[in-house]
Amino acid sequence: MIVESLQESMDQNLLLLRDELNSILDPVTNNKMNRSQNLMNRKSPYLLLRRYNYPDDPNPLTTYETKTLSRLINLCSGPANTTLHINYYLSRLKQQEEILNEEILKKFGDRFKD
Repeated sequence: MIVESLQESMDQNLLLLRDELNSILDPVTNNKMNRSQNLMNRKSPYLLLRRYNYPDDPNPLTTYETKTLSRLINLCSGPANTTLHINYYLSRLKQQEEILNEEILKKFGDRFKD
């Protein structure tokens, strides 16, 4: 249930982000960025952080309002922070699992013989 609600929240955030981005970026610039996405090489850490290339000769933003730009930044950073938080705690759980498995095998390992 928690995973489903988190996924739904992140999907909703993505839709809001796309709407906000489309209201700020010039359509020609947005189209250039979408066409030059780094979708194939997802193993490179650099490409995982930079999915979009800088467009050649971008048109100006359609707005420079601080409130609008701040909302866009918050919509971008929210899912990234959530993902980092989840990955951190998953790695901690993995470490705890390994320690518990080791202790169980030390104490009860002879019972698991084939």
